[in-house]
Amino acid sequence: MDWTCVKRVLDSNKSFKYPFTARHEFFLMVEVESTGPISEQDPNAERLLNFIESVSDHTTDGVIPQDNKQAHSIWAIREGVAPASGAYGYTLKFDVTLPQDCYYDLIL
Repeated sequence: MDWTCVKRVLDSNKSFKYPFTARHEFFLMVEVESTGPISEQDPNAERLLNFIESVSDHTTDGVIPQDNKQAHSIWAIREGVAPASGAYGYTLKFDVTLPQDCYYDLIL
């Protein structure tokens, strides 16, 4: 997502809270699900932390939700982009599906 999309969502619904302290031009959301509480021993948590470390030279900020409520509030911003942009006459779709073996080609 870019700042224009996020700003449209924030302007269209004052209940959305911007999760960062500074304005950023682009945003990447990564969702990792687990079947139980996340712990340091959880393979998903380890993969997420490894990913964050691998892109740390290319990022300026980040948010890791501490519970489902925070995760849903952040994800709601992303879900609000299409309706908020629709009010300006645009149709936007963000989902990109790649085979798992292509992920690293995309981010490296």
